[in-house]
Amino acid sequence: MSKRRNYDEGTHGNQLRGVLCVLVGAISWGFSGACGQFLFSHYNINTAWLSCMRMLVTGVILTIAYIIRERKAAFDIFKSTRDFFGIILFAIFGVGLCQYAYLEAIHHTNAGIATALQYLAPVMVLIISCVRRLRPPKFREIVAVLLAVGGTFLIATHGNIHQMSISKEGLKWGLLAAFGFCMYTLLPERMLKKWGSQPVVGYGMLICGVVYSCIVKVWTIPVHLDFHGILAVAAMVLIGTMMSFLLFLQGVHDIGPVRASMISSVEPVSATLFSVLWLGTVMTTMDLVGMACILVMVIILSVKE
Repeated sequence: MSKRRNYDEGTHGNQLRGVLCVLVGAISWGFSGACGQFLFSHYNINTAWLSCMRMLVTGVILTIAYIIRERKAAFDIFKSTRDFFGIILFAIFGVGLCQYAYLEAIHHTNAGIATALQYLAPVMVLIISCVRRLRPPKFREIVAVLLAVGGTFLIATHGNIHQMSISKEGLKWGLLAAFGFCMYTLLPERMLKKWGSQPVVGYGMLICGVVYSCIVKVWTIPVHLDFHGILAVAAMVLIGTMMSFLLFLQGVHDIGPVRASMISSVEPVSATLFSVLWLGTVMTTMDLVGMACILVMVIILSVKE
């Protein structure tokens, strides 16, 4: 009989620990984006190679840890045809699109703007939810959508409708990253309740890493990294993906998903600070105002009525 885990991500546990875990996890995600910007700026690293390495290593570590913990029940998730194809869809259109598009957005803009654009995902989730349930948006949801649109407009044009302030490629990949994040949120919803986060995300990253590596023939992509480049890749995988993921899960367990979602919205702020203070990226007032609009939108949609 399978060991199905019905995870109740409640508010029990140490509140301070939960807040600190989510906060450090979100800052780590922002740091990961800055590491990606560093790699693109100094090594002209291939986006496909970096995406595959990030997914493969994270997927292998999470999967091995899950198999050791669950042993005989570790592969029960694949015994259901529905869950098997669900994991495949999540891997390709959730994990893969989210990871690759986000790194491409960083490549064409910077870590702060790419992260802010990715956080348009809650609005996409909201729109899909309203369509699925055949209900009109509530007033606060309309305000959130307007903030998201306004923030994106300011980032993309700096208020000048006749001129783009970021490249069309940067905007395109930023919006695709948001859509990928949206799919990353919606596709595994049923499986997360049934199996928990670790096997779904672990198997998803591993499968996507393998599939994408075969598609792009990652072993043929030339990569030239010195010690600092290797350190940046390791930081992206171990700190910006593995550690941040585990910390966020612990935080959700301690303080609940609502507070965790609100606190994790510091990610675009941390990505911007790392980008500016570490990499010397210049951010304009319009960029910061646009990012603030998107940040407020995330908080509005995170708060329950």
